[in-house]
Amino acid sequence: MYGSKRRTEEIRALRKLGGQWLKKQRETVGLSQREIAKEVGLPYYTFVSQVEGGTARVPQEHYEIWARALNIPIVTFAREMLKYYDPIIFALLFSAGASQTSQHDRKVA
Repeated sequence: MYGSKRRTEEIRALRKLGGQWLKKQRETVGLSQREIAKEVGLPYYTFVSQVEGGTARVPQEHYEIWARALNIPIVTFAREMLKYYDPIIFALLFSAGASQTSQHDRKVA
């Protein structure tokens, strides 16, 4: 039970960091929450507030439109979201040993 509670707290903390990153990107391009909501096709800006506060996530199928609205390359945006939303997969793909694993996988295939 304790491990589960601790994991939940870690997830919340990471989402909050992800939200802070998104807020910084939004502010860098000079958009308000209402403006970014309009840019990405949201009917309410409150979802942007929830994402930036760490209580909601940007759906994966919307990464491209968010990246475009924030003037960020899609690969960069997706990598950052993965870092905050799925840190285990992020570590597997981008850790120092990931390139060695990729080379091994190519040899096996």
